Amino acid sequence: MNFDGQQRERQEQRLRDLGDRTFTLRGETFAFVANARFDVLRRVSELGRDTDGSEIISVLEEAVLELIEEKDGAHERFRQVCAQTEFPVTFTDLNEIATWLIEKQTGRPTQAPSPSTDGREATGTGSTDTSSSTQAVASPN
Repeated sequence: MNFDGQQRERQEQRLRDLGDRTFTLRGETFAFVANARFDVLRRVSELGRDTDGSEIISVLEEAVLELIEEKDGAHERFRQVCAQTEFPVTFTDLNEIATWLIEKQTGRPTQAPSPSTDGREATGTGSTDTSSSTQAVASPN
């Protein structure tokens, strides 16, 4: 079996289906790759609670760079954007960008859904509690 033909067509179709792959960060426009190497996603997925903070930052930065097409000096422009001090790219910003890029690659959200309850948790006043005239609005998360 020769996988090359099928895989090439699938990757070309994905490129067509994605359409505009650009995003803007601090006034610079970048394009994300349509078909990322699986190894990029593996390195990010290996991050865990015991991973050193500097390693997390390095892995996320490397992942973002590998998920950005290297054209028109995009990698160097990204590094320059990250070096700005007036409107800095924070860790939260880097994480948000990496998460978004990974979601674009996988087509799935990267954050786990909120845990659900077994349905027995009390959500309002009990039958013996005094009810107030206004009820609190439930948080969507």
